[in-house]
Amino acid sequence: MTSAKETVAFTSILASGLLTVLKLTVGLLTGSLGILSEAAHSALDCAGTVLTFIAIRIGDKPPDDDHPTATARSKASRRWPKRRCCSRPAPGSSPPQSSA
Repeated sequence: MTSAKETVAFTSILASGLLTVLKLTVGLLTGSLGILSEAAHSALDCAGTVLTFIAIRIGDKPPDDDHPTATARSKASRRWPKRRCCSRPAPGSSPPQSSA
């Protein structure tokens, strides 16, 4: 059974995906780097909505033997993208300097 949260998240995926395709098409037809950069930004937004949809699906699962309250599973699903994206240094950045 699909919850209202899943329906909203899926609709958001469709909307951001359509917006990405439209911006990419216009950017390629016109050669505008500004519109192409907006298409890249929209693609990242679309990826974020996909992660949100996945987190909602995992978080809505009922409790089981390994996760009696089901909160540990949903917290882990929300933590993974943050840990994966935020634990790497930015390209071209130098490691932090230790003060003596």
